[in-house]
Amino acid sequence: MMKYLKKFKIFEYKTGPKIKTRWSLNDAIITLYYEKFGFRKLGVDDEEIFINKYIGSTLDSFKMQCLNVKYLLNGEEGLSNASTAQRNAIEQYGDYSESELKDVIEDILDSMSEEEVAKNIERVESNIQWKEEEQDRKLKQARDEEDLKNIKQKYGDVKNVKDIDTAESPFNVGDPVNHVKFGEGIVKTTGKIMEIEFEKGVKKVLYKPEFFN
Repeated sequence: MMKYLKKFKIFEYKTGPKIKTRWSLNDAIITLYYEKFGFRKLGVDDEEIFINKYIGSTLDSFKMQCLNVKYLLNGEEGLSNASTAQRNAIEQYGDYSESELKDVIEDILDSMSEEEVAKNIERVESNIQWKEEEQDRKLKQARDEEDLKNIKQKYGDVKNVKDIDTAESPFNVGDPVNHVKFGEGIVKTTGKIMEIEFEKGVKKVLYKPEFFN
């Protein structure tokens, strides 16, 4: 499909969790070509892999950038927060025919080394991993907040789930228990806050000896 290259033009990045936040002129030219003509004549079979390799971005992020270019081209649809690189790309190459712009794209691709392609892929993978970890963190935080809300409703005011002043549960997973409010159940998880499967479903309950027969 595409040739790997010998030379490479540095793309500019700012790093947090290796997230691409600044798009180069070359990136903008590729975005312009895609928005006007698509990638079919470039022989691209998988758009996502192509964007991962040659821009170092996810496909979703790339298509958001396309909306900026779309707005610059028609002034109505798309997003109105285009970058300077995108404006420069359209100023310099906006009137190019498909074949002329295709030649420019192929020159850009031919200026990239295999090492830079590998770094782009690594950057995308790091970004995806970071996003997944961030989603897990937010989900855990939401669950903790919901746990705290339920505990406050049942057992009075506490500042934090971890601050609950109570003994660890003496039960093991699988032990049968009898809760004074919810009745008989089977322990699913142990600790200060226990998950117990009762007849009406699994509930999180705070362990206090007086709550269990």
